Amino acid sequence: MSELKACPCGEIPEFLHIRGDSREKWSFVSGGCCNGWHIEFRSNYEWSGSEECKQLAIKAWNAEKRVGGES
Repeated sequence: MSELKACPCGEIPEFLHIRGDSREKWSFVSGGCCNGWHIEFRSNYEWSGSEECKQLAIKAWNAEKRVGGES
C-alpha cells in the first residue's frame, strides 16, 4: 500500500478501512490504528474493494487536514 500520513491519534495506520459494500458516489475511510477518525471521500461509484477505490481512499486520507497536526 502507498505510504499513509499519520492519523490524528498519532499512529501511522498499516491499512485503511473502507466502509461501503456497493457502488456509491461517496464512501467513508478510517485508519486501521484506532478507527476513531474517519473521513468521507468521493469513491466515484467504484466497488469498495477495488484497487481504484483504495487509491481514491488513500489520496483522500493523505489530503485531509489534521487538526493540530500536519496538513
